[in-house]
Amino acid sequence: MMSTHQSASEKAAEAARTKAQEAREKGQQAAGQAQDKAGEMAGQAREKVEQAAGQAREKAGQMGSEARDFVEELGDRATAYASEAIGGARSAVDDELGHEQERAEGFLHALSDAIDAGCESLRDDGYRGTAGLIRPASRVLRSLANDVNRVNPQDYTRYAENFVRDNPMIAMGALAVAGFAFAALLQRSR
Repeated sequence: MMSTHQSASEKAAEAARTKAQEAREKGQQAAGQAQDKAGEMAGQAREKVEQAAGQAREKAGQMGSEARDFVEELGDRATAYASEAIGGARSAVDDELGHEQERAEGFLHALSDAIDAGCESLRDDGYRGTAGLIRPASRVLRSLANDVNRVNPQDYTRYAENFVRDNPMIAMGALAVAGFAFAALLQRSR
């Protein structure tokens, strides 16, 4: 009886070992399947992340391109507005310069006439030499008045500087006569 009992217990132990082996194999198989499934899911997740990152890069590039286009358009508009403003300002300056050149022409003619009158008065008073020194200034002023609309404003300054350097006595005499004429005008207006 013992041998049946032992034999049954051996059979049960063998069956338990077989079941344990089968369970271990099934556990290993399940772990392998789980690992495969996790790897597959990780691969899918990586693909989705890479796809999302690609879409994000594409969208960012698109937005950057749109922003660049917007900035270029703003720059073009600003340039156009600035050109219009500069053109308007240049036109206004040219108009004002034309008006001022006409006024300068009138003033130079009047100043030349005043110098001529001063020269006549000096000559009548017996100062022919002084009048002779001053009369060329009147001719220069009259010539300048005739050329005032043809000359660039910066040229006036150079012309006056050169005249004073080349004819210092005439310039001093002209200034003296202009000063006397100005003083006489002020006294008459009182």
